[in-house]
Amino acid sequence: MQLTKSIIIGTCSLFLIIAKPSWAQPSLKPATQPAAPGAADFVRSVAVDGLVEQSAHLFDLQGKTLRFTPQNDGSYKVETRPPSVVPCDKTLEDKSAEGGYFIKGWAISLPFSFPIGGKKWDRIYINRNGNISFEKSEAEYWPARDPWADGGMRSVAAAMDSRSAAGLEQMIAVFWAHVDPDPHRIDVRIKLEKDTIAITWNVMHVAWGQAHAGANSFQARLYHSGMIEMSYQHIVDRDGIVGLFTGQPVSGQQLHHWQFKGKAPDPSVAIESADVYDAGSILKFVINMKENAITRINEGTSLEYRCFVSVGDSKSQISVAVSDEPRMSCWLGSAPRTAGFHVQGKSVVMYISKVLLPNVRQFTPEWNVVWWGFDGRGVTSEPNLPAVDLTHAAAGQVHLSSANGIYSGNVFEVFHYAAVSKSSETILKKIYQNSPGEDDIALVFTDFRIDDLYGQGGGAIAANFRIRGVGPVQDHPRSTADIGSSRTLKNPLDE
Repeated sequence: MQLTKSIIIGTCSLFLIIAKPSWAQPSLKPATQPAAPGAADFVRSVAVDGLVEQSAHLFDLQGKTLRFTPQNDGSYKVETRPPSVVPCDKTLEDKSAEGGYFIKGWAISLPFSFPIGGKKWDRIYINRNGNISFEKSEAEYWPARDPWADGGMRSVAAAMDSRSAAGLEQMIAVFWAHVDPDPHRIDVRIKLEKDTIAITWNVMHVAWGQAHAGANSFQARLYHSGMIEMSYQHIVDRDGIVGLFTGQPVSGQQLHHWQFKGKAPDPSVAIESADVYDAGSILKFVINMKENAITRINEGTSLEYRCFVSVGDSKSQISVAVSDEPRMSCWLGSAPRTAGFHVQGKSVVMYISKVLLPNVRQFTPEWNVVWWGFDGRGVTSEPNLPAVDLTHAAAGQVHLSSANGIYSGNVFEVFHYAAVSKSSETILKKIYQNSPGEDDIALVFTDFRIDDLYGQGGGAIAANFRIRGVGPVQDHPRSTADIGSSRTLKNPLDE
């Protein structure tokens, strides 16, 4: 493959490599060998404006202690205090941990009952990924919110936030990150007393796509009263998740109401109404059916309860699909593409973390229920519904380094690198608005770190031309005209 052109993008640059396949040249066997191309032939810069969805927000709790004091209504008073550390004397051995190689946790019985999220717990799970869970170890929750391969801190925090709001898990994230599974790089110790437990982690973040920065040392202390303290002695990594995912419900303001006035083709898809509520760190989407919502089907392929969320010219789906059981999917962000939900009586409730809608002041919803496999069995809201105004909605996160107040619901902060869309179409569409689409193959790189746990980046597809023998759908390439590049190659393999 011969590279013929090049690009770079702005203040924090993005690089767009443009390649021309050798078989796309006028002659497959040129009479003369072309001069070796220089760097300027492959890469050109494009302004980063509009490509970064959210600037980096890096860890700032080094040398501090956070104190969370429970209030009678389930909220917490949050204070930032001077550093303090309790020496821990018992090492948790890898062989006694539950879970697989990558995700493990230790079940620890407490000599006291610890209250959180409206329940009291006599046992906790101390997980290698810098967190404490209840009822189950993180290894059991992981399959439901596995961020492989393109997940970031924001998308993982959003999954934790929404799943907790739905009652699917509870967690204290002391400094959550995907930890290197090598037992030699992990040292977790505890000190257990009659009315408190202290846990100290000395761990390294997983090195997929990045070099090890070194070990992070931090501590959590749980008290019989329900008070929680988190201390950060030595933090080298700059991204992570910190806070409480208690799942304590928040009564929120109704932001949107839609009433179905048509006639449904079948009672199974008959919608009564739909609503959006502001509920602390999350938005609650509710579809109210005229009859009890179906939770299992024996006909057709699936029954879907859906809301489409449009922000600008971007339209994303959140849905609960029912086959043998209900399953949630959320396409507002990168992996894990899931969120919290529950189906009860006539209501289908979907919880979406505000982390997935950064800096969004309004969005337009579209409601839909359809039973696939039956022609015409579906109901859709009318077009152009009024926008959902988020201007006065509660903040989704808490700035913990300056927190000094009382907060309800999940109380957390996500520290992350710059957020950039990992969708090839989204990125290239924005680039081609200011740069001609002259490329044959486009590869986008950045010279700044983005919010990507594994350094995998986004995905790509064959477009404009067929590539024989590559992929299962090479005979049906997708057009790139809608993203601003109408260049079409003549593939000599077809001759």
